[in-house]
Amino acid sequence: LVERSDPLKTVGMVSALFSIMADDKTEEDQRKTNNQRLRFYATQPGIIIPDDWDQLTPEDQKERLDKMDSLNLEARA
Repeated sequence: LVERSDPLKTVGMVSALFSIMADDKTEEDQRKTNNQRLRFYATQPGIIIPDDWDQLTPEDQKERLDKMDSLNLEARA
């Protein structure tokens, strides 16, 4: 049985693990973590980065990224 690679599932796992391992003590730390997680997703064709990304609060950014992780991990389990 040959398994197909699922890049979005892989990116979702990497992003989720990165979020867990991040030591965000300040808003700047949280923004850096969010931006790195966004870069993971930006490697995939068809992923569109919102024009207002930098205007979102770090909490809103994290919430959106967490939803992406959840969607890609649960839907592909």
